[in-house]
Amino acid sequence: MDDTWRSAGASDNSVRKDHILKADRFAADVLKLITGAEVSPALSVPLGRVEEQAKRQIALIREPYKIGVIGEYGAGKTLFLASLLNFLDNLPIGDRATTGNVTRFRLRPVDQGTHTRVADRQVVFLSRDETARCLDDLADQIRQSGATGAGLEDLVQKAVSGDPAALQAWKSRATGVDAVLNRLVSQLVAVAASAARHPSVLGTTQALTPEDFADLVRIDAGKRALDDRFWLVRQVEVVLDVPAAVLDLGKLAAASAVQASGPVAPSGFGAGTVLELWDFPGIFNDVSDERDQRLTAVLLEDVDSSVALLKAGNPDSPAPSVLDRLLRASGGGAIAGVGNIFDSPQAVRFRTPGLDNETAVLQELPALEVLLRKAGSLASATPFLYAGLLAYRWLDPQPDTSKFDQRVEDQERNAEQARAVALRLPEDSTLRAQLLSATGDGGRAEVLAMLADQLAEHGLRRRWARVEREDGRLRKLVAELEAALTQAPEADASISAAEAEFQVVISGLQQAIIRVSDLLPLVFSAGLSDARGDEVPFSRFAEDCAARLVYRWPQWRQMLDSVNGREVRQGPELTDELLEPFGETCVAVLDAVRAEALRRWESALLRTAEAALRADEAEVASPDLALLRRARALAGEHDGQWTVLAEPEDWHGILTEAPADILSDTAGRPDPEDYTDSFPLPLGSRFVWAYPARHGRDPDDVEMRHRVHPGYVVRLRHEVVAATVHRVEAEIEKVRDWAAKVAAISVERLREIATEAAPPQPPAGVSEARTNLLELIQKMRQSSPDKPRAGFHARTARRK
Repeated sequence: MDDTWRSAGASDNSVRKDHILKADRFAADVLKLITGAEVSPALSVPLGRVEEQAKRQIALIREPYKIGVIGEYGAGKTLFLASLLNFLDNLPIGDRATTGNVTRFRLRPVDQGTHTRVADRQVVFLSRDETARCLDDLADQIRQSGATGAGLEDLVQKAVSGDPAALQAWKSRATGVDAVLNRLVSQLVAVAASAARHPSVLGTTQALTPEDFADLVRIDAGKRALDDRFWLVRQVEVVLDVPAAVLDLGKLAAASAVQASGPVAPSGFGAGTVLELWDFPGIFNDVSDERDQRLTAVLLEDVDSSVALLKAGNPDSPAPSVLDRLLRASGGGAIAGVGNIFDSPQAVRFRTPGLDNETAVLQELPALEVLLRKAGSLASATPFLYAGLLAYRWLDPQPDTSKFDQRVEDQERNAEQARAVALRLPEDSTLRAQLLSATGDGGRAEVLAMLADQLAEHGLRRRWARVEREDGRLRKLVAELEAALTQAPEADASISAAEAEFQVVISGLQQAIIRVSDLLPLVFSAGLSDARGDEVPFSRFAEDCAARLVYRWPQWRQMLDSVNGREVRQGPELTDELLEPFGETCVAVLDAVRAEALRRWESALLRTAEAALRADEAEVASPDLALLRRARALAGEHDGQWTVLAEPEDWHGILTEAPADILSDTAGRPDPEDYTDSFPLPLGSRFVWAYPARHGRDPDDVEMRHRVHPGYVVRLRHEVVAATVHRVEAEIEKVRDWAAKVAAISVERLREIATEAAPPQPPAGVSEARTNLLELIQKMRQSSPDKPRAGFHARTARRK
């Protein structure tokens, strides 16, 4: 078979598919060739790079095609997807609901049934780096919004560093704040507070219940807490089993699919997926718009084709300019239309007599003309009209549409009038075809046909561009491996010298670990005393945590909301009512403070290790021969457990990720009731306002007057905070002892690793194996020559 690469024309899809298939075969051949290859340690690094790139290339070629749906808040994007799939369960659809996080629908075909069913759900959370970039981006937008004042800048920076309480307090006090600035501050506070409250979820993937799924994809400004996990979601993923009676997935996916030699989806979550639909949050929502637009721009990079929906009820919206920017940044390639078309206020005008030509219709419905023109500017294809409720009703004659009130009936009446108008238009009228499609099945069949064309052209072109880029990287790495194999005999001759160098480095590492062990008492005595960089002092951190939670108690709000003049009139009757939130607060504060203490101790330990490993730099003739530099160089040549000694930053987790049962005497998680003895108020005491009227009150009793004054409530809060901090600080001393023991155990294990380390020896026959591998790689490269560089879109090259 001729595997020579040929240049692809702009519309030559057969050539693109041919190129992709050859890239798949080449990557598979490379992977098969190097798997299990016996080489010397010096060649393990280039061999590993080739293996990683080959797997990456195969995964890219065989992954399902992705279609993203973007548009303005309320444009009907989720209903659009629901009507395509005949699926409505727990989706954020209705008169008020809207999508709050990216929802990734993984579609796989099934033969039986008439309704789409959920097979699995999960949520993917932002990583620490992604969260940090999100906070930095929101902070930059706040600075660019025109907000002035060094005080605000300092508060913004503190929030980015993980302490949003002061910025939230500023927001609650500020008056006359611009709506955009108010929203940006709210989002910054929410993401920072959520990351501080839920650090363990960052970078994780978790299974979802139907209730959790509904909560994480739906914006609900009234109920959405500032530290909710909602703000840390990267995407929510749903595996849907789609019957052939609902949607012929095979036909749609085949429009751009390449028949690779392996499965199109990995095993595990989403196995069997042949196509993906991504539902993006609506732009211009007044809760999380800036965060959503940023995440949309990032994730849209992975989408092969897009659908852009305009809002029928908002023809003057600036949304098309934002959508155009997003599409251009991701390589373009969209079909565009108007969603919920018969829900537009002007849709009733289809009943106007005399609408028998396109001009008359567009004059009577000027919003429709504006929307079609704007949709046409977003895509090269003719824009479509879509009525999601009609399409959903067409799929299921008796669907549950209770959440839409009378919208279904209203749209059906408007559609009947629009169809009558369409039938009076000339046969060659574009508007006639658009209206007939929308009034038939809501426009569903037309959209599916456009999607198939779009995937067959633009989707395949985007996939081809990505594959060629990855294939170029793989071929370059294979060439580097070939060069390394050619030079390997010279490396074999220097094995004895390398062994001697290895032993020198290992000896130095052993001495450095001993120094670290000797310095452990100092690390744990001073690890919390000094704040570094933007860190707040540790005592202040504990106090801030306690205050943030204590001040949130509803009992304080109940008291202070009842202030009349200088008196508090109502609130809890007994001090006992504050005992339960006090215990829960102590436990929550202890969790946060313990995590921060472990992080700071671990940071101090890593700094100490770094310094110990660099301690010999002043003792050698050349800085290039310093221990840490030599150890890192050898780590790239001699793989093994010992390499962790050369990278102190890899010791991360010694304390922060240590299992709680690593020491047998470790105490378990405390119970809130354990903190009763630290409660700062006498138990069983009534508040003044709770005494029955018959007891009366002496107006001259100074103490009595003090206890009904709002300042008394403020002082009580301070006492509760102080008691919480005092108790938590006592607990932290126990944590210090535990952490010191764990660190000692971990450092001792590192010393054992250094003692046991030895340079890996090449296996017997490695020289012959190397020669064979070199010959095979040379033959493979000769049978699959490098392709010429393709003329990609200039903007794609600039983007990458």
